Amino acid sequence: MNGGSPFRSLLKGSAVVFAGNIAIYLIGFAYHIFTVRALGADKYGVWGLAYTIALLPAQLSYAGLLYGVMKYLTRPGMTEADRASVLKASFYLYLGASAIAALLLCLFNAAAVGSLYAFPGLKPVIYIMALAAPFVSLISLIEAVFRSHGNALTIYKVKIVPELFKLAVIPAALLLSGGSLPLMAALTLISCVIPVLHGGAELGRLVAPLRAVWRAEKAGGYARAILLFSLPFMLNEYVYIFKEQVDMLVAGHFLSGSLIGLYRVSKTLASVLLFLPTALTYLLLPMLSRLHAEGKKEEFQAISERTLKYMIYAGVPMAALFLVFPEELLSVLYGPQFGPGARSLQLLCLSSWLVALYAVASNILLVHARTRQILIVHMAGIAVNIAANLALIPVYAATGAALAYFAGSALTAALVLALSVPVTGRLVFPARALWLLVYFAAVTAGCLFSRGRGAGLNAAIYASVLAATAGSAWLFEREELAKGLAWLKARTGRQGAAA
Repeated sequence: MNGGSPFRSLLKGSAVVFAGNIAIYLIGFAYHIFTVRALGADKYGVWGLAYTIALLPAQLSYAGLLYGVMKYLTRPGMTEADRASVLKASFYLYLGASAIAALLLCLFNAAAVGSLYAFPGLKPVIYIMALAAPFVSLISLIEAVFRSHGNALTIYKVKIVPELFKLAVIPAALLLSGGSLPLMAALTLISCVIPVLHGGAELGRLVAPLRAVWRAEKAGGYARAILLFSLPFMLNEYVYIFKEQVDMLVAGHFLSGSLIGLYRVSKTLASVLLFLPTALTYLLLPMLSRLHAEGKKEEFQAISERTLKYMIYAGVPMAALFLVFPEELLSVLYGPQFGPGARSLQLLCLSSWLVALYAVASNILLVHARTRQILIVHMAGIAVNIAANLALIPVYAATGAALAYFAGSALTAALVLALSVPVTGRLVFPARALWLLVYFAAVTAGCLFSRGRGAGLNAAIYASVLAATAGSAWLFEREELAKGLAWLKARTGRQGAAA
């Protein structure tokens, strides 16, 4: 941190992540629109189900290992030979786990997919996507290494190339092939290979020569140490990943391809709201860990609260846009056939917004080694999600899946926030932003329980949310805004003088 303000360091690092996320989301957003329009609701639903089934084992193969890799790469006193040994051990762990995951996926595809999901052409797509598991896993390893070195910029250089490839190639290929899903799977596989090759080259150039990694002699000991340290995190992430994907797995059994497509489009669009919590918490965990180790309790709480406050002020206007104009957004972006997914989009948008609460509170629990509590919360979320999906999807179709996902997300966020109170001694929450949340809740209720409001009334409602957000910032955060502007002005002045 170089002796500067930890929160400014967090913002500086988050700025790189924020810019990278914006670029990737914009490219991915354009790719998603063109792909959905090229496939249509029915084929996109089948693709979404195949992608979920194939991606789940790949995610599970590397879940939790990131923490072990980051711990051992950032240990003080590590020599170049030690780092090379850690990298070699990590490579074997990631590659071995992902190979097992790909094999199990193929066995599951051969034995059970046909009986669980009655969609012609689903199995060949899953077989192709199974080949992507090792590459998806290695992308996670490359990201862990660069995060350990504080090099967020290189991570996003590596990530953005395959997104550009997908945008440039896949929609055109779908149009020319009449929406071939096997072709889409093959091109998606190529997009997973690209960042591994690019990231591996950057890793050898900036972190450690690949020849030195290959010759490292202490990989076995580090592999055991990394695995043992990662085990609690692995179990937590297994449960969390399954909780996030169970809605698609259940919906795929009950719904038609077009309804699955409608739900997945809404879920993908709602995920745009996740880039803000991702950016602001990217460097939060190591920063909170350092403050906790140094016994700086007040600063620990202040940074946690300010991070959550920034999420609220930036997130409320974004979430309101999806709540007030859901049908318009879906129809304009994807076509009129997706307009009926408006209610699903509203509920899924609220679920994504709840991640802001979860992201900060879960980091607090992780710093205090409360992994068992997080595991219990995720298991409760899974139980609610599965039960609600089974009860609601047969009755309310895609809206039922969205409602079930929201119920699980709300329970998870509330429990994690409540469990953080005994750890910190008080609720880490920006109290002065509470009235803004109350107003946002009133707007949310009005939007959920009314329809056909008209463009003029919708515009007025959204304008009132913007005014409430700006008014709250002016009334309660004026001093902090002034400090931020003064810091920015001073920094700009120093850079101008240096030039």
